[in-house]
Amino acid sequence: MTLKECTREELLFVIKQISWFDKSAVERALCDVEYERIKKKLSSAENWGKIADNCRTRYVELLKKNEGKKLIDFPVDDIKEMEQCLAQAKKADKQYDKLMKEVDAYGKR
Repeated sequence: MTLKECTREELLFVIKQISWFDKSAVERALCDVEYERIKKKLSSAENWGKIADNCRTRYVELLKKNEGKKLIDFPVDDIKEMEQCLAQAKKADKQYDKLMKEVDAYGKR
């Protein structure tokens, strides 16, 4: 029998049995699980940061394209795209902040 074939209840029993003989092995495994969780959150946060950066870069490109014009003379499509870029960047920033707070909470344990 392998661990993959065990039910949740059986896995808990196995962990309990192992912890009786070698508690440090269980603690090391839990640290590894926590490390992998943090790694996933950091990777996701990095992706959200890149999205926000790309949106802001596009916003600046649109501004440069219309440099020297009055805001009222900007093409409507450019203004709409600029608004969308800022909204997407704000959403991405919120996700980034949320994930980084979760990662920071792991460090304070």
